[in-house]
Amino acid sequence: MVAVEPITRIALRSGEMIRQRYAAQNARVARKPDGSAVTDVDCLADRWIRDDLKVLDPSIPILSEESDIPDYTVRKDWRCFWMVDPLDGTREFLNRTDEFTINIALIQDAEPILGVIYAPVLRILYFAQHGKGAWKQPDGGPTERLCSRFPDPTQALTVVESRSNPSPALERFLLAYRIKD
Repeated sequence: MVAVEPITRIALRSGEMIRQRYAAQNARVARKPDGSAVTDVDCLADRWIRDDLKVLDPSIPILSEESDIPDYTVRKDWRCFWMVDPLDGTREFLNRTDEFTINIALIQDAEPILGVIYAPVLRILYFAQHGKGAWKQPDGGPTERLCSRFPDPTQALTVVESRSNPSPALERFLLAYRIKD
């Protein structure tokens, strides 16, 4: 079993690199085949994260948004693999909203068993591991245990949704609920 600590270190290291390039405001932009933007920072973070994961355990394959995806005939037999989005929110990165993350997850038997999300500009680290819970750590401060709870049915809900990619399906679904924010 891979421990979460080395993965948080990988995310923090990549986050520092991304933060430096974000401050410099000199990212080069290209377009993916689907028309979405990709920057040289996405690609550099991808390379750093993949290299670091390979050092931890070279036997675990890596599926990353910014790398070539192996054919399904190869992937279908993977029982365990890393799933990586080295810079989730390229549009937010380019629009300078500070709202983008590094995402690294270990998938085993089609279930996530470990995950790290790091918001490098906001300096907030989230991590979870199967059987050990979910945690939040702001800017090296104290770690806070995260616990889910059912919403109070008498109160209006607060909903989190992508500002850049709103979902019409989610909007339709929410029509049946009272929404506060």
